[in-house]
Amino acid sequence: MPTGPLGVVIQHLLADLGPDLDGMTDGELLARFVRSRDEDALAALVRRHAGMVIGYPL
Repeated sequence: MPTGPLGVVIQHLLADLGPDLDGMTDGELLARFVRSRDEDALAALVRRHAGMVIGYPL
């Protein structure tokens, strides 16, 4: 759980991204986004990997 102000902001932003689509692999989510521009699939990928992308552990 984030303890600093940046971590709290990131958690709030990620919480607003929509459904998590648990159970789907990254490949399935990516295929779903590419095939139909499914914003929920993209949001799930962002939520899963945002910490790695911005270099901040979530």
